[in-house]
Amino acid sequence: VDGGGSGRQPGSSFKPFAVATALKEGYSAEARMSVPGSASFDLSEYNAGGGTWRVSGGGGNYSMLTALPASSNMFFATLMLKLGSQSVIDTAHQMGVTAELPVVPSIVLGAGEVSPLDMASAYSTLMNHGVHHQPQVISRVEDSSGNVIWEAPEQGDQVLTPQVADTTTTIMRGVVTNGTG
Repeated sequence: VDGGGSGRQPGSSFKPFAVATALKEGYSAEARMSVPGSASFDLSEYNAGGGTWRVSGGGGNYSMLTALPASSNMFFATLMLKLGSQSVIDTAHQMGVTAELPVVPSIVLGAGEVSPLDMASAYSTLMNHGVHHQPQVISRVEDSSGNVIWEAPEQGDQVLTPQVADTTTTIMRGVVTNGTG
């Protein structure tokens, strides 16, 4: 696993990448979708390989603003099938995840492994209003006289619009203020 040590399954902490992808693609944070309490998805119908994906948890009528705090696996499984696994993985990579991830819909529920450094790097992109900075162990080197001989670049890459990053952050705050966090 790339990106700062061994990987761990990210669980629901991967859901914000689906949120950011959906917002990038023009979905409204307030648009509602009704989902059952559980379902089996024939993945061949979604161009997501073969087999059956069984998901349960969090049936109801949600928007992204309410589904993330409720930790609705069904909402995010359904959203993931609409978005496509590769587009969500691409967003995660743009935001700072360097790990090689399996291109499967269950990635949104934490399949695959991501290092804590990758997750911190990607989440910091949200804090920076969509600008991703490569993680730096050393930010500056000075000689014995205090002259700067090297400094980490301050310029990052704008990988999300500020609106997408800030709306994703607002949705994530709901986990702490109204949800399961």
